[in-house]
Amino acid sequence: MRSLVRLLVLMLIGITSASGLDIKPSPTKRKGSDLLFRIHRSEGWGFVNQAGKVVIPPKFEAAGDFFRGLARVNVGRKWGFINARGEFRIKPQFDMAGDFLDALAPVRVGRKWGYINESGQIAIPLQFQGADEFHEGVARFEIWTRMRCEEEKGPKIYTQENAPESLFAMEDLWFYLYSKCQSEDGRIGFIDSKGKITICPQFLSAESFSEGLAVVRPNAAPKHGYINLRGEMGIPPKFDEARSFHQGLAAFRVGLHGEVSWGYIDKSGRVVIQPKFQLTGNFSEGLAAAKVDGQNWGYINQSGAFAIKPRFLRASDFSEGLAAVESEYRKGSRYESYIDQTGKEVLKVTVRGWPFVDGLAVAGEEGRRVYIDKTGKVITPFESFRK
Repeated sequence: MRSLVRLLVLMLIGITSASGLDIKPSPTKRKGSDLLFRIHRSEGWGFVNQAGKVVIPPKFEAAGDFFRGLARVNVGRKWGFINARGEFRIKPQFDMAGDFLDALAPVRVGRKWGYINESGQIAIPLQFQGADEFHEGVARFEIWTRMRCEEEKGPKIYTQENAPESLFAMEDLWFYLYSKCQSEDGRIGFIDSKGKITICPQFLSAESFSEGLAVVRPNAAPKHGYINLRGEMGIPPKFDEARSFHQGLAAFRVGLHGEVSWGYIDKSGRVVIQPKFQLTGNFSEGLAAAKVDGQNWGYINQSGAFAIKPRFLRASDFSEGLAAVESEYRKGSRYESYIDQTGKEVLKVTVRGWPFVDGLAVAGEEGRRVYIDKTGKVITPFESFRK
């Protein structure tokens, strides 16, 4: 999960972590969230409805999407949760917090993570060095005792007692992009909503469960496999890199240091699309973005054949029947647009477009992005700042 190849995929096709704990938040509304949309103004973060009407004034330092009627917001560097009227249901008191994807949400106080219920009470004690949101009934957690950081004067070893609080987070991709630190003895496991450990902490890295399986790296060998919800190794660790399952297929990588190819497996571990692509995305609505060496991005079907021929400089996942792509005019200039599943361009945007969720998408240049509908009509600014 820490490879340069994965970073390139994230940059080129806009794949973001499923976790609400990303260091750099995406402007895309999280799928499955309630029908309110975040906005960013000079005054802070707030929310609008699907018609663009402000329903919660922008006044928070940071905000997540609504789930189960609650949204995490930051005030005075502390996180709490508001309801759809903008009233605090759980007062700001946490140093970090995730979303209520289930009846529990992960929170950090100082150097320990635990989980709260929708009343704000601690339901699973503060005890972990990292914790994630619940997916398919279980949540990842991490424990470690020593953290090694590469600093200007050389490497430094931190313990749980003296490590900066910013290091207490799940060791996922964003952690490694923004940090020069790595735990020396960290292990990841899974708990259920009662706080019972269902899979003991034993993995060097692990993703959240998706479609009944989770990507794991069991040991120091740089190979990834998949476990089921019982913790059994359903697909042996034999891939140089692997991603979560989407629509029954998961992308995997073979090769290192430039000699890299991506393909797809099914849930039995059988290779159904041979590794022949330079880069790939996840399957969504029957198609996945893919790139062959020396070519642009196109979209393949679940047989591995190009349903939309490679011709894009950037290609995102399909969402609600459309995908944001970057193309090139004959004279060399670039432009962004949305295509349908036949590859037909149906909507042009000014700079960049993000996926549609609940009928709206964010598009435009950073600092001046707007919400648009599927006709291209501007609904309201996603962000606007006084000069």
